[in-house]
Amino acid sequence: TAGLPATHDGFWHLNWIEAFNHAIFEGGVYPRWYEEAFGGAGSPSFVFYPPGVRLLSLPFGAITDAASIQTRGALTLLLLLHAATAWLLARTWPGTTRGGAALILLAVINPYFLANVWIRGAWSEALAMACLWLVLLALCHARQDRSRAAIGWGALGVAGLFLSHHP
Repeated sequence: TAGLPATHDGFWHLNWIEAFNHAIFEGGVYPRWYEEAFGGAGSPSFVFYPPGVRLLSLPFGAITDAASIQTRGALTLLLLLHAATAWLLARTWPGTTRGGAALILLAVINPYFLANVWIRGAWSEALAMACLWLVLLALCHARQDRSRAAIGWGALGVAGLFLSHHP
């Protein structure tokens, strides 16, 4: 589909995102079967991937029925979330500001992350990588000042991990 990376799993994501949004906006709370996926053949939901990436597509499913736009929107949010969570960690990284800048740069140009997004299409794994920055942020807060922020960031990071990738 035009505008989407031609990845190993891209076709699956496109179908699952379209079917997930259709099921949710038809009143389904937690769709377990996508009736209309793959030309009406159907597909089980969340068997291979937890719902994290599909949850990112929901705002776009509310404004359009176009699966390619929903998928591009989810992918855009994934990339922004990855950079934003790395930036949050970099702000509290012990040491100099150079260390924080290096962390953001390494996060954004990490070859494994880039391969997950643009070649493999392992978007759930890429989302889990973004959530790991939040877990590391929680550990930094716990080490530095033992603040309540550590609990919040840690809970958010672990919840994101469970929603994005199988443990």
